[in-house]
Amino acid sequence: MADSPDSSPKQHCWECRRRCLVCDFTTPSCKRCIASGVACPGYGTVKPVRFQWLPPGKVKSRRRKPVDTAEPAEKGALKSKTKPAAKSVPLAPPAQTGELAQTSAIRASFPREPPRLAQNFNLRVLTESLEYFNACILHDLLPITQLGPNPYLYEISEHHLQQAIYRPDYIHYGLLCNVLSHRINKSRGGIQMPGLEERFFHYRGIAIGSLSEHLADEGGQRSDAILAGVMTVLLLDIHHGVSQNWRMHLEGMHQLVALRGGFEALGTLDHMEQFVHCLWQFMLTSCYSLAVMGNTTCSALDMGSTNIHLENLDFIMAKYSGSISSFGFCPPPLIAETVRINHLRWRAATSENMTALDLWREAYDILGRIYDFSPEQWATSKPLSQDHWTLIGNMFWASVALYCISSLQSMTEPPIEVSTPAQRTTHVQFLYLCLAEAVALPSVRSCTLWPLVVLGVEAAGSDDDSNRAEIRAFVAQQLEQLSRHSGTFVPLTAKRVLETFWRSGETAWDACFDKPYAMTLLISVDIHKMMSPGS
Repeated sequence: MADSPDSSPKQHCWECRRRCLVCDFTTPSCKRCIASGVACPGYGTVKPVRFQWLPPGKVKSRRRKPVDTAEPAEKGALKSKTKPAAKSVPLAPPAQTGELAQTSAIRASFPREPPRLAQNFNLRVLTESLEYFNACILHDLLPITQLGPNPYLYEISEHHLQQAIYRPDYIHYGLLCNVLSHRINKSRGGIQMPGLEERFFHYRGIAIGSLSEHLADEGGQRSDAILAGVMTVLLLDIHHGVSQNWRMHLEGMHQLVALRGGFEALGTLDHMEQFVHCLWQFMLTSCYSLAVMGNTTCSALDMGSTNIHLENLDFIMAKYSGSISSFGFCPPPLIAETVRINHLRWRAATSENMTALDLWREAYDILGRIYDFSPEQWATSKPLSQDHWTLIGNMFWASVALYCISSLQSMTEPPIEVSTPAQRTTHVQFLYLCLAEAVALPSVRSCTLWPLVVLGVEAAGSDDDSNRAEIRAFVAQQLEQLSRHSGTFVPLTAKRVLETFWRSGETAWDACFDKPYAMTLLISVDIHKMMSPGS
């Protein structure tokens, strides 16, 4: 029979102390441990040694050389160092045994971290960062839910925190860096900036070191966690303006996807069905849309993988176009036409067999399909705020139409006329009106980055035009505010690129971008199913 609370020990059991929980002091075993399915280690004065059972043959033990060879044998006890297997038994099993079978595929994809890297983990820092995420980042993103349910927005709970300590360093330090990057961009110019920047690069180094070590393992290259880690570092470097060669990360992501059989193979694996509807939907569509939109903000000769994007277009549209927030809220039919425009630009720049007439015919067909798209009809399929969805549809409709006209017009000499100057001017004014309304709506503001860039390119030209000057001032102001609102550096990069373009006197689309730019406001990879396999 359990002792009464009066006779119970006054200190927490060792397991509750380890997990930072409040013990109920019941003897001989804590009820909280029993409820969690953990063997209570008791209340002894000596901390018990914790062992993790691993299947025979999975781990090789090696003795570590003593630090001081002159040390007495009884004080120089040798410690064993084990290399973690790709699939190891969780240290803390889920509360309900039925959940283990349901999430075994997810758990197996996360190799345990080697002891050397695990020592870098700081629970207090992670706790503070997750509290910042809930209080600031999530608070800024919540207006998006006015457009409809969003499975990628959720509050990080204590349960997620407990699960995070068992994940690789590149997962939780990547999240720490995302939080720090958001805070730095929110408080730009503050007295805390130097300290925050130093912590950011320190944690980034740990994340990249951990990721490199796991990528060196040929078996680990095929894990789901590695894909999430690469995507996290990719978005991290883009948002903070760290890496000038972000496309190298993206090419690495494509190679890892190819190792798994490609986009279509990943999306049709039976045992990955749970991922397909949560993590993989976000990760694959993010990777795809980032690559597609990244090809719009570069010269035609710098474009990459346009044929791969076109080959996977039908599958991506069929599998993921039903999600509310796929492709950065851009309507899937317009994303499809953007893919075709990119491929046509690349062919016009690299193929010797394409004539101006061939280019004009294909461009005219694409523009016709863009004009056939109805934002109002598309908005009727949305569960909430159909007027806001109509605004989003109109904004992207005008943006994609202008991108088609502007980017393809200068691909030949003399330039082809895909549209009349009057139609182009009408599209510019319509996009200006849509953006003026969109930036005032918290639920829509986060998807205005690329349309602002398109409007900025169209504002290039003579300084004598008062309307152009007004649009330039509007675009520059909104990009600066968007950077502070979203907590990312990307809008400031767009502002700098456009201001350089305006000063150059050039008007051609390709002349605006001296190198490939990634104009995205994606915060990070959704790892909800990874962080909480028992939820």
